[in-house]
Amino acid sequence: MYPVPRPALIRRAGFALLAGLTVVPSVLPLQGRASDAHAMEVVVVTGVQPKDRLSVDPVSVNHSGADNGDLLKLFPGGNRNANGPISRISQYRGLLAGHNTVLSDGHLYTSGGPNRMDSPMSYTPSGLTEAVTLYRGVTSVSLAPEGMGTVVNVRSFDGYYGSDSSLELSGRIGLGYSENQHGQRLGGVLTIANDSNRVSVLGSQDRADDYSAGDSAEIRATQYEREQYRLSYRHLSNIGEIGLHYVANDTGSSGTPALGMDIGFIDSQAYGADYEGQFGEVALTASAARTRVDHGMDNFSLRAPPVSTMGMVMKRENAASADATNLAFGAAFPLTAGQLKLGIDQLATEHDSDITNPMNSAFSIANFNGVKKERLGLYGEYNRGLGEWQVELGSRVNLINISSAGVGAHLAMMNPMQQGRIDELATAFNHSDRDREYDQLHLLIKASRTIGDSMRFNVGLARKERAPSYQELFLWVPMEATGGLADSHTYIGDVNLDGEVGYEVNLGLDWRGSIVTLKPELFYRRVEDFITGGASTNMTANMFAMMVTGKQPLQFTNRDARFYGIDLSMTSSLGEALDLTGNLSYVNAKDENGDYLYRIAPLNGNIEVRYRRDRWYLSAVAEAAARQRHVAAYNQELNSSGWGTLSIYSGFEWAPGFEFSVGVGNIFDKAYRDHLSGYNRVPGSGVAKGERLYGQGRSIILKLNLGW
Repeated sequence: MYPVPRPALIRRAGFALLAGLTVVPSVLPLQGRASDAHAMEVVVVTGVQPKDRLSVDPVSVNHSGADNGDLLKLFPGGNRNANGPISRISQYRGLLAGHNTVLSDGHLYTSGGPNRMDSPMSYTPSGLTEAVTLYRGVTSVSLAPEGMGTVVNVRSFDGYYGSDSSLELSGRIGLGYSENQHGQRLGGVLTIANDSNRVSVLGSQDRADDYSAGDSAEIRATQYEREQYRLSYRHLSNIGEIGLHYVANDTGSSGTPALGMDIGFIDSQAYGADYEGQFGEVALTASAARTRVDHGMDNFSLRAPPVSTMGMVMKRENAASADATNLAFGAAFPLTAGQLKLGIDQLATEHDSDITNPMNSAFSIANFNGVKKERLGLYGEYNRGLGEWQVELGSRVNLINISSAGVGAHLAMMNPMQQGRIDELATAFNHSDRDREYDQLHLLIKASRTIGDSMRFNVGLARKERAPSYQELFLWVPMEATGGLADSHTYIGDVNLDGEVGYEVNLGLDWRGSIVTLKPELFYRRVEDFITGGASTNMTANMFAMMVTGKQPLQFTNRDARFYGIDLSMTSSLGEALDLTGNLSYVNAKDENGDYLYRIAPLNGNIEVRYRRDRWYLSAVAEAAARQRHVAAYNQELNSSGWGTLSIYSGFEWAPGFEFSVGVGNIFDKAYRDHLSGYNRVPGSGVAKGERLYGQGRSIILKLNLGW
């Protein structure tokens, strides 16, 4: 049994007096509702111009799972690290996880465990998702509070207001089935509303067995089960719109084959409020949200447990928890022929993680104990036209404090020498400075102008920062609790890590021809004190890890790094009924020693050709990636081969609101390995331990959507 999670702690974040003026232009257009209640949007926002929309009907998307992370591959520059079927971690232009801000209905979600099994991209089930929005290039400081990556907002569908004061009942039900792993998806929304009040109840259920690869090999520990329920209320009046929400998530036994443990459970509750209103020329926004996550994981329920170098079976459980509170307030108003937006936001999180042995109740390791992060941010944005240019200036100041309580461990006399080593590591950690402060300054300028009748030029310059994660700072004993790196190595942290400082240049063109639209972007990013892995110089940690795993641990360290690349989106209308869309992405990343960085996606892209008539469509989706030979040396990352798959989809609208579709994913049953899929850690699977995981083989996909 898992230990009882620690009780929730009631915290009040301390606000510090913050000096400094921040100015920047806000181009944050309101998220309009889709005209079709049963369509999922994939939205790309680029430059400082009004956003471009790529709308995709969910029945035609090459996406049969329950995790929205796979949808990131539809964006130029976007990708995901796949550690499990519902454990996808965002990646954008080579930056992942903490570099990217992932929002759920505009609110931050904090992962409960130290390996991001419940990643923010997985928080909103695909069956309840209305739109996924990505902000391309240099992101505005009002949107991205920290990090150098992108901002992704996953928006759930919660119905519409009515047409008058009388109450109206509306709803949506979606059913899905994936033949390969017998995946079942059920999602629904029921809304009661008039023209000023709206109450919605949402629910979803996702279940699947292990999937088979293209060679029919069964990939173990890829099953999943999850239920989620939501309640929302929104009120519209002459002073603005206010919303309240509550979310309860119950994830059951689910595999993460690229990690050392699988999900036993993830129980989370989130609630919050938001406001948006207009008072004369001043637009106000405000939000508050709280999240509590209890997360259990183990290494024996869905797989055989590992055996130490001493021949001991090492069954382990990890009980983790997280509490998070975030507040935000913003005001935008006209100023000297432009718009000025000022805002303040605050985040407070706390994490705990305890490791136990179900075969020995005396065994315990305080993996992370009382880890707290508090961030207070103040920003400004100014946006205006200057001749032919539309210009955005931005500045943000963050005050960040990260701290940890003391730690300890008892190995239950497993090995007296090992007990002495872990005691030495705990003592050294407990006597170190575990209260770290990081003061950050973010600056950016973006500009955009038209060139002729068919072209727009976009440029962005930015300085942004990221503080180390709690894993990078406070992982005091060699463990794989690395925030989802999934490279099969143990790591130790460093409480003296510096924060990262990145400088970026982004250049883009939007070219619109008579039948083709192309949007390429070039980027170059230099990061001072980038946090990566390196050889551990802690001899005690090295001896401890060698006894357990037979391998030297790695240690988080600062090294300068640089990233550069290009990504491209393309749309084309080949006639009244034939459309073509696609994207292409490439990134190259090295550290100051000339070594490549870990888990960087190779050249990759996808393309869809769709033939559509009034009530039906037929589409073919091709996805491909080049081989990756630019791999990290410090952790012996494996090369990967190139691959390509083809999928076919068709859908028919029987009546308004009643849609049915059928598809065949990976129609040629291709056996392939995505470079970002990670290494298999599960014995007895269809792929050997330590080898890169295979993607899913051929699968018939059925979907039914009913709305009224």
